[in-house]
Amino acid sequence: MDDAVDATIQLMQVPPEKITNRTAYTIQGFTMSPQQLVASIQSQYCNELTVEYEVSEVVQRILGSIPSSFDTSESTKDWGFDPKKKTVDDAVKAGLEVLLKS
Repeated sequence: MDDAVDATIQLMQVPPEKITNRTAYTIQGFTMSPQQLVASIQSQYCNELTVEYEVSEVVQRILGSIPSSFDTSESTKDWGFDPKKKTVDDAVKAGLEVLLKS
């Protein structure tokens, strides 16, 4: 989520002459499955972790209709969009840091 906030702030600070798209820019981080999330936590922090969940068919149908990737080349070219979290491990580390602070 912080990558989305950072991207919004960066876009607002770009000099107007660098903006080539006046309607919308695409930003995207990474995607992960529940299995990837659990595996990352297990490998880095708690190999005894077990997780049980049920797949919602409604949610799965909605998610299945969304493209798996988006073209962010204009965002990168015009204002240097570059998300900090590029992997599941990056997100797990950042999330646990937030949790451990509270």
